[in-house]
Amino acid sequence: MKKFSDLTEEDKIRFSKFAKTFVNEFIKLGDDNFIVICNRPNNCYRTNIRVEKDYLINRLNYDQKRIGYLSNRLFNVSIEILEDLFEFSTDESYQLLFNFIYPEIYNKFYKPLESDYINESENRTNKYKLNKKEIEYLISLYEDNGIFDRDYALEELQSLVSYLNGLNNSLKLYRIICADSEEDIDDINIGSHYTLNRRNLVKNHYNRGSVQSHCYGDRVFLLTVETTKSNIDVMETLSNNILFPNEEEITLKNKGKGSVILSIEEL
Repeated sequence: MKKFSDLTEEDKIRFSKFAKTFVNEFIKLGDDNFIVICNRPNNCYRTNIRVEKDYLINRLNYDQKRIGYLSNRLFNVSIEILEDLFEFSTDESYQLLFNFIYPEIYNKFYKPLESDYINESENRTNKYKLNKKEIEYLISLYEDNGIFDRDYALEELQSLVSYLNGLNNSLKLYRIICADSEEDIDDINIGSHYTLNRRNLVKNHYNRGSVQSHCYGDRVFLLTVETTKSNIDVMETLSNNILFPNEEEITLKNKGKGSVILSIEEL
């Protein structure tokens, strides 16, 4: 078998069909919601992998790749079946298991448990959640950035949502602006684009001169602003973090209305 990266689309379709047959024939759900694998009709082994929503959220974290690391029994018996019954080599068996069979297990048993939302965890009160339409739009932004691995993109998106949910309700944010004088700074419509990282903002946008190309004023100021999580524009923040990950941006609604300037420092 060729390396997974060298497989053609026709190869992938063929092995996906094999994985579906493998899972249907050898893997089933036990009465106690644990996955069972049988290498012969009356010779079955219960694994420690449960098919429940809590397990999907808290152990798998919506990540099909984690199946491969949660049960040695599932791994060992699957390899035995692939080598003994189908005469695949050890390397071929590993490729089939991790690239096709584990994803098929996830699709069969866990995909139906997924809700319409991406959440950090059901154990916590989450302010931010995304519906399917929003998820698909954000996944398309990863593709615009050259990331076509959907599972990886979903994992990264999950991390971003988790990051936002973990922020304190009261936030201190930083923004660089240009103006002819401090008096010219609008303290009502303060602006939309901020970061939590003062050091990187100054280093990357002021010290390296990138702010100069966007300046409309003779002087450069660093604003320190206080706001709340409710003022965050979630979709714009997620979009900007996907497209410009190094900027660590927090985007506010309504040009920052409702936020308070704590200090103005000339750079």
